[in-house]
Amino acid sequence: IRLLLNNSILKALFAYRWDSILNFQHLCFAIIFTSILLYTGKQFAEGTNYLGYVCFLFMCDMGIYYLVFRLLVPKYYLANRYASFILTTLLLFLISSLFFILLLPVAFDLTLEEPTGLANFIYLIYSIQGFVILMAAFLGISKDKIRIEKDYTSLAIEKEQIQMDLLKSKLSPHFLLNTLHNIYVQSFTPSEETPSSILQLSRLLQYIIYDSSTEKVDFAKGLSIIKALHALYQMKFKHALNITYDIQHIERLNSIEIPP
Repeated sequence: IRLLLNNSILKALFAYRWDSILNFQHLCFAIIFTSILLYTGKQFAEGTNYLGYVCFLFMCDMGIYYLVFRLLVPKYYLANRYASFILTTLLLFLISSLFFILLLPVAFDLTLEEPTGLANFIYLIYSIQGFVILMAAFLGISKDKIRIEKDYTSLAIEKEQIQMDLLKSKLSPHFLLNTLHNIYVQSFTPSEETPSSILQLSRLLQYIIYDSSTEKVDFAKGLSIIKALHALYQMKFKHALNITYDIQHIERLNSIEIPP
């Protein structure tokens, strides 16, 4: 039940919403990051320098975000190369931070008033770069972890289905041979049950061959197969079985579907 539930949730997630969820995550990050840049940039630049500072830092950091999300996480983290992943992201953090600290004040004429202006700017750049890299790593890892869980769940469901199909392939010939033998024995004495038994066996074979491979069948059809099986076992045990059916609202059975 847990596997079926997990698989149905993941199947719906991937089939209908997963791409939208990923895009929504990226959009939320872009909005939050832009808000941070717009708010903090006012401390160091004005006018065209302010807009240039925000746009340049946004484009560069979105490239770093994409690099971590699309390249570093799949190449190192998912390959269990954790040391390489940590070392690479740390180098990326240090190099990008140093690049912005040296370039931005000169390129956009930032106002770094002493004694705290430069220190605040350096602290801000380190914080921004850490935020970008950590968010990209977190979203990239969570995305692939969910995909792995989905694949694992799908394999578990497929394994159960294969085991069920194997069980059916073993049971069906055994049951068929026994039933045919019972009908053969019954045919030596004139009986009205022989044609009925052949008809019930025909229904069972049709159900096994055609209907059991579908995902859902009508409840009424499933009930008719149970009754056909009941009739065959009654023939085998010479009506020694005492089985009764207590079914209410039988007119609703055609609207109910169950696994075969």
